[in-house]
Amino acid sequence: MNRTRERAIERDRVDEERRTEHDYADVTEARSLAGINFILGIWLIISPWILTYFTGQAKWNQFATGIAIAVLAFANVQSYTRYHRPTA
Repeated sequence: MNRTRERAIERDRVDEERRTEHDYADVTEARSLAGINFILGIWLIISPWILTYFTGQAKWNQFATGIAIAVLAFANVQSYTRYHRPTA
């Protein structure tokens, strides 16, 4: 009976290590994707001035959409930094 318990404890420890490694990989990938979204949001904000197309409503629509995307992506990166730290 004691050997069975030891095996179960070892199996649980190994499973926990695998879960931790997998979770860390998911967090890293999610942070990278959120960072890319942030950069694309910034591009939406500045592209009307870089590409010089000042067409009133379209420019402001793109500007507002870029701000929304950048703010949400930044918040997403911060939440992963704060709440999904890898455990040692």
